[in-house]
Amino acid sequence: MTTQSKEQYKFLVYLEIVILFLLTVGPIDPLKQIPLYLVVLLVNIRSFSWYKKVPVLVILIIISMVISMIIDISNVSADNPYSLAGFAYLIPFLFCISLIGKYNKEDFFNYSERVSFILCALSLLGVVVFFSNRDLILRLPTITYYGRTIHTCGFFGVIKTQGYVLLMRNTGFAFEPGAFQFVANLGLAVTIMNSKKTKKMWLIIKYLIYLLTIITTQSTTGIIIAAVLLLLSIFKNKKNLIFALIVLGISFGAILRLIDIQASKLDSGALSSRFENTLYVLNNYSTHLFGVGSTGYNAIYSSNMQIGSWDLYTNLLLRFGWPFILLFAILLLKMLPKDYLIFCVVCLTLMTESILGPMVVMILYLCYKTKLEEKKYEKSVMDLQCTDRRCMQL
Repeated sequence: MTTQSKEQYKFLVYLEIVILFLLTVGPIDPLKQIPLYLVVLLVNIRSFSWYKKVPVLVILIIISMVISMIIDISNVSADNPYSLAGFAYLIPFLFCISLIGKYNKEDFFNYSERVSFILCALSLLGVVVFFSNRDLILRLPTITYYGRTIHTCGFFGVIKTQGYVLLMRNTGFAFEPGAFQFVANLGLAVTIMNSKKTKKMWLIIKYLIYLLTIITTQSTTGIIIAAVLLLLSIFKNKKNLIFALIVLGISFGAILRLIDIQASKLDSGALSSRFENTLYVLNNYSTHLFGVGSTGYNAIYSSNMQIGSWDLYTNLLLRFGWPFILLFAILLLKMLPKDYLIFCVVCLTLMTESILGPMVVMILYLCYKTKLEEKKYEKSVMDLQCTDRRCMQL
């Protein structure tokens, strides 16, 4: 491959990861996402070889979803047509199978971190412009996403709530700040993983950009995840303590303000209310083995909005039932112990954000694929050792 070809390949990979992020946290309606999925599939049509060796766990996850979607037909009525929402969750699991042969885990994480860094840096630039010239932001084109108006220039957007109040938080290019923190924390986790291979000054800059991004989102989940990542990094490598303290020192004023904001959330009950629906779903719908289906979900939600849980886990439990949730949990746990930082980002984010897009699924698939390859390699080494012993005995 020539130098020019390598550069073109890298550019296409970066563009592809931007699209994966967009499909996961971007303010794009499911039907409008289909062209983006098709573009990525057409570009990668040559790397579909992994279709021939899809792991049993992935097959079982897809089958469990399809079974629930078939049973869901029974919930169709004259007033409640069959819901296509189930396909919005199923498509990433099918789509990512076609990409898994293209990447190894380390390369994918590194490419994703570079994209995350650029998106976070651009979002901070947007925050500066927003607070210094609000009228300029209001002149930006608008899109509507589930009843919310978003003024956006592509890489940065400002949400206008239903009460026509501007949300004074860093949303980046995502549909809400809590979703954008996933991008920043994923970048932070990979940066910590690569800290020994990164120059000190560049490492400080990255820490600073990611932490300031997370702080400006004012996302409670994002703050907790970042704190967990930093604590784990200190335990792993005490040298990281110096960088963490430097960045935290620079961000001290913003952190104090953020603590005050998070405390007000607790006082108002805004934080605790997020989990009331989760508990309600577990108490009232956990006996449905295959869930109530997306069509059934719509029928119940029309008269009982309390089933609208914020977290992904009970959302998926309602739609697809226990077989899927248990298999999905196994796939999540396969990230441990090696990819524990990424596990923290994904697992904790899904506790408050329903973002089961291709970026999340790709991470799960690649961590699982790597684990399978390592087991296969270990087995081959053991077989070889056994063969050598037999030869020595002969």
